[in-house]
Amino acid sequence: MAIKYSDHKFISFQEYIQDTERGKIIPYGHPMDEWIIRTLNSNIAKPLIEKAIDFLVSVKFGADLISMVPINSKSYPELFQILHHCAKTLAIPIPHTVLKQDINITYSAGTDSYVFIYVSPDLLQSFSTPEANFVIGCECGHIATGQILYRTLVSFLTGVYEDIQPFGLPVDTLLKVAGVALMAWSRRSELTADRAGLICCSDINIAETALLKIATGMADIKQIDIDRYLSQSEAMEEYLYPAKLNSIVKSQLSIPKRIKALRLFANSELYYKLINLPEPHGQNLLSREELDRQVNQLIQL
Repeated sequence: MAIKYSDHKFISFQEYIQDTERGKIIPYGHPMDEWIIRTLNSNIAKPLIEKAIDFLVSVKFGADLISMVPINSKSYPELFQILHHCAKTLAIPIPHTVLKQDINITYSAGTDSYVFIYVSPDLLQSFSTPEANFVIGCECGHIATGQILYRTLVSFLTGVYEDIQPFGLPVDTLLKVAGVALMAWSRRSELTADRAGLICCSDINIAETALLKIATGMADIKQIDIDRYLSQSEAMEEYLYPAKLNSIVKSQLSIPKRIKALRLFANSELYYKLINLPEPHGQNLLSREELDRQVNQLIQL
């Protein structure tokens, strides 16, 4: 049943799942991301993990969610319009979103039953509205593709929330048995979310600028030559090979690789199908198979 919020209608999560199964919503995620989500969702331990995460989220974020001002049509209407646009574009209910000063511009957490997004006031101060569409679109993408529960799990397992002990989760066992696989999935989930962000802003140049602002913390990046930045990063990665090997235990991909992967997606048949635009005349777009092959080649060690 559709959800009505602030005079706007949005499909429910159940309708989103049903529409995806009927083929109304085209899957745009990285293949491994989609496969691991399906595998994890079929695990008999999922209800226990979700219960533990729900408790930990309440302990970690409960006070903030109670006291922080929610973003809606009356409070922070400009941010709400961005949130509204991204939720509508990705066909999800509007997530509970609050404004909170934080080192991260945005982040999301939760379970399949309840998710939320934190947004820093710096978003509108340092990012243009199209750039903010990309950033918020990424967070909504985590929600739309069912990543939230497992991304929150990874955050607790890797100590992102250092002030909270993950009671109820067999941390050592999970890390030994599935640590590397979870990190590999987490890195690829960033690619899926970036694709959602690009769908929401519809401009690869805007998306690249937003990612660079996230990487540098700078509002003005006009002096940065993006192509030179990418080539220098690639050269340094080859020179500092141990750092490259260390990435196997990291939960996030580097910004340069995210930009390169997003460029491949922006030059694909899938992207133009998702944004309902005709394919550029005379431009050879990547098929879904070739897109997957080149992205996998890019992010492999």
